[in-house]
Parts: sequence; structure tokens; C-alpha cells
Amino acid sequence: MKDGAVHLPYLPPRSLREEPPRAPTELEVQALWFEQLYQPVLTTDDGRTVEIIQPGFWNHGGGPDFTRAAVRFSKDKKADDEITVGNVEVHLRPADWNAHGHHADAAYNETILHAVWEAKGGKSFFPATSSFRRVPQVVLGSQLVAPWPELQPLCASLLQHPLP
Repeated sequence: MKDGAVHLPYLPPRSLREEPPRAPTELEVQALWFEQLYQPVLTTDDGRTVEIIQPGFWNHGGGPDFTRAAVRFSKDKKADDEITVGNVEVHLRPADWNAHGHHADAAYNETILHAVWEAKGGKSFFPATSSFRRVPQVVLGSQLVAPWPELQPLCASLLQHPLP
């Protein structure tokens, strides 16, 4: 070495680790729903599509999370002529429907859509009302307009202010 400096060989770090994005909270998934940060036409777990015309009014009291939502279901690319109006319930996982007691609560009988963040595992879960009507379900985590890490700051800022 000409300059007398000691050059150490490059040693790569033992491990490179990026923190995986944290999953959203239920309140953040509600904010995603409220802000309509999902695809304009969603696919339900039973293969239908559903166009969200109006996501509903965010309910911060007891009962379903969103009231008076307006949607149009389609089967085999044939849209229903009628718009369905009712409630939307939001959870992180499909089984939260029963875990929260909605299957036995008549306040959820007018629910027209169950929106969940993710549906892991091979076992299907079909939410039903206390009158045994099946509630269509959509998985939002896989049908967003952008990846969750990009949307998370928007949801966080929304939740720092008084909720609508």
C-alpha cells in the first residue's frame, strides 16, 4: 500500500432485515372502507362481484360499522337491476363475525356485506345473521388501490382527527 493506509476487506452484514409492514388495526380497515381505498368493483368469497356505490355512514356507536351503504351485486358479469341498501360490518378476519357475537345479534340482520382485511387458511367462513341469512364477504387486503404500506400513512392521518 502506497499511502500507508490499512484497507480492510469488505465484509457484508450478517443479515439484512427490513421490517415487514405491520397489519392494520380494525379501525384502520374501517378508514380504508370509508375512504374507498379499494378497487371500484370487489370480488366476494362466493365469486360474485360487488360495485360499491356508497360505502355507508360510519357508525361509531353500537351496531354495524357502516349504515345505509348502497351496493350492486353481479353474478357471471350480469349486474342486478336493483341496488341493495343496508349495513356493512368490518373486521380483520372472517371468524371475528362470530367472535363478536354478530351471528346472534338481530342488530346485524340488515348487514349486506362483511368486509375483512384477510382470510388466511384453507377453511372457509361464511358469516350469517341471526335469521340464518348468509352475508356476502369481501377480503379488502387483496383488493386495495395501492399496497397497504402506501395507504397506512393516509389512514393514520385520518384517525388523528375527529372521526366523521
